[in-house]
Amino acid sequence: MNVAFLGRVAEQPLPYLTSDPEEIQHFELLRSAGLLTGTTSVNEEGVTVSAQITGFTPEGRSLMAMDVQLQRMHLRGLLRRLSLTA
Repeated sequence: MNVAFLGRVAEQPLPYLTSDPEEIQHFELLRSAGLLTGTTSVNEEGVTVSAQITGFTPEGRSLMAMDVQLQRMHLRGLLRRLSLTA
């Protein structure tokens, strides 16, 4: 699961429309995991050509909150180590 992609989506105004194949793949994975909501569009050949991300599920919001807390804990640890070596 790509938490970094969740973070990028969180920085965008919703709905977020993308035609980037890599972002579509991340969206489909995270949607199937129950973390994002939205739809995809396919062309005549059945190939997914775009994704419209409409929001986060409650589970997606919880995961984002956990990620933010982990980043803060990591930063605090780094700051502590820096202050011990100074």
